[in-house]
Amino acid sequence: MERCKTSASIFKKRVFYSSLSVSVLQLCFLFVLLCLTHFDPWNPLEWLTSALVKFVSLRIWGCFAGIVCVTAVQCYSYSKNFVNESKFAVNRFAQLRTFFSLNYWLLLNLHMVVWGIMSWMIMELFEKNLIDAEDKCLSENRVVLLASGVWFGGYFLIFDCRNVQKPTPRYLQFPVIHQLKFLQVKMSLFPLFQRSVVDAVSLTLVFFAFYIWKGNTLREIVYEYGLANNEWCKDTSYSVLSISTILLTWFFSSIYFYTVYIMKLLFRVFLTEHHKFPVTAPFSSGSLLTIHEALLSSNPVIMQLGYLDLRVLAEKDLSRRSELFTLSHLGGHPHNWNAVVETALKMICEFTGRLRMAVSDEPKLVASACKTELKENNTKLEVGSPYRYTLRSLVTSGSEPTTLNPINMTVLAPVPEDTLLDIVARHVKGAFTQLLEKPVICYFFGDRMELNVHHVLSHAQPVMWAADGLSLLAASSIVTDKYGVALKDLPALITALLDLKQVLDRLHKMSTFKKELRSYQEDVKMRLSLQALVKRSLYRITIAFQHHINELPLSSGVKGQLKPFILFKEG
Repeated sequence: MERCKTSASIFKKRVFYSSLSVSVLQLCFLFVLLCLTHFDPWNPLEWLTSALVKFVSLRIWGCFAGIVCVTAVQCYSYSKNFVNESKFAVNRFAQLRTFFSLNYWLLLNLHMVVWGIMSWMIMELFEKNLIDAEDKCLSENRVVLLASGVWFGGYFLIFDCRNVQKPTPRYLQFPVIHQLKFLQVKMSLFPLFQRSVVDAVSLTLVFFAFYIWKGNTLREIVYEYGLANNEWCKDTSYSVLSISTILLTWFFSSIYFYTVYIMKLLFRVFLTEHHKFPVTAPFSSGSLLTIHEALLSSNPVIMQLGYLDLRVLAEKDLSRRSELFTLSHLGGHPHNWNAVVETALKMICEFTGRLRMAVSDEPKLVASACKTELKENNTKLEVGSPYRYTLRSLVTSGSEPTTLNPINMTVLAPVPEDTLLDIVARHVKGAFTQLLEKPVICYFFGDRMELNVHHVLSHAQPVMWAADGLSLLAASSIVTDKYGVALKDLPALITALLDLKQVLDRLHKMSTFKKELRSYQEDVKMRLSLQALVKRSLYRITIAFQHHINELPLSSGVKGQLKPFILFKEG
């Protein structure tokens, strides 16, 4: 168990370890590159000796220190994506607005500068100067390599901003089966290298097309600052379109891709590692971060680690599970259980509410709300009228007409009429609603249901761990809960899971005839996983309490929904 007292210390420690691992892996990768550049199969001893001498030289370590600084800036900006959640763009206009914000253009320039520095560092490693010292002329091969780094830096930022609505990179994907960090990195190194080599092909071709079109701009900048004469060391067309330049640029772009992919891999491996939180902080160790505090953490990574630890605790940690069911020494109250269960149930209910609002049909809800309001107004007018009339019954002739007792009559105040401001606001809202129904305006400013559903489902991983952990704790409480503290929250847990199941079933029916809800493959996988987990949790609870279901204080509607699980008919 890590001795960290705050969520910030845990997160910073993991970010530091991941950044250090990226630097060490880059150092190993640099040594491999030097060995490949000095490759001599006929003199292997001389080959390794020259590579080692080059590796320990001051020039190499100076360039490596610059690459480490650039990598540190990249790791810092990448770690901020997990802490600061980006704003949700509900329509296409909000998505386009992110590309024209001042913050976006500042980040774009920063990425381009950082990647340009990295490309210059790699050129220094291979002793490729930008300008020939003898002729004082510009080498276009090296200008292409330098410009490619700037191009790739802008590409990665645009690619990340374009995927704002997708769960990467801001959504931290936890592995299904947790393994050692070394095994995870080992299994991903070669597949990531293959992916980087393939991804660099199309981007390199697009870069060369753009460079041929706008390459004169770079020459003008170089000539304006007097860095070179008005001539190239080689012919322009042949130097740009030569096979060696294209292959070298493709090789450099593969290195850039591989560096980013390795950084993301190591961040995911270190940040998703299981952390064991104590149920109660011992007095001797100070104020350690408990599991309840982790569930309430404002850091999304620590919050997800807390719910992951809750599931691990419920599944196979018997000592901490028994500690969760214990009572306090003063008063005998289950403070540990109450704190954890209330927080987990609150998150499940909030997720269910957000998902219900995302799949709801807003115009129908508004219309039903207006009808309900009109009915309430009519009822108020009927009840609140000061005069009442009674009609004599014509069915029974012998009955006398009933008279009202004026003493017992309660006169209600009349409903105030709408003011001028309310009338104007209602007309403006109606005109705005009609304006949004226009096809072109609705395309840019209309709310998209698939984006709302996607945004909600991207936060479903902690909900899955919470539902699975609480169901495991409830099922094991028959044996391990000596005081019966879990029974009082069992009806609330069953009701929350059934409500979530209803919303997921509605989403499943809507996705069958709405193609937009199937546009994100991650949403389909997450929805099916969450649906299967909710059913498994309900089956787990009903099997454990199958002889005591009727004794629980559940409503008739909840018992009716629970009956297919009792009869094992829910597929």
